[in-house]
Amino acid sequence: MTATSWKFRSSARCLTHLGIEHENGVVTGPYLLDVVAKDMVNPSRRIIYEVNSPHHFYEGTKALVAEKRLRHRLLGRLGHHLHMVNAADWRPLSAAAKMTFLLKIQQEQQDKHSDEYKQQAAANVSRAPLALRPAAKQQEPFGSQKVYLHRSSTEPIQSKKD
Repeated sequence: MTATSWKFRSSARCLTHLGIEHENGVVTGPYLLDVVAKDMVNPSRRIIYEVNSPHHFYEGTKALVAEKRLRHRLLGRLGHHLHMVNAADWRPLSAAAKMTFLLKIQQEQQDKHSDEYKQQAAANVSRAPLALRPAAKQQEPFGSQKVYLHRSSTEPIQSKKD
């Protein structure tokens, strides 16, 4: 078993243990995505984990090799947001820390997706005709609004005589 497949399976096992639905090796464009998890709050959205093994980096550096940078750039242009799981960060973690690491990413993305849906819903409501807006107040036409004048508190109140 190669280092990549071990890391790949390790992260997938953590997601399985956490009860997060996911698929391994999903085809998109010319590539296979490493791990694609379902957003449990917004089921139509996906969270993509990219597993980077030591041979994905130039030796002695933290710089991805050109092939991996190209892969990430193309996947980004296809509309995918990749969450990196790097071997150097993953290897020293305990099982509990690995699950916490993945849960943190999962929760952050679910919150981000929920915020995006709320913003889209608010934008849709603001574009809706006034009569269709929920609990919309009908505004009075210009010029028919009441005008209130403020008086000084020391000024006597005068009553109008009809």
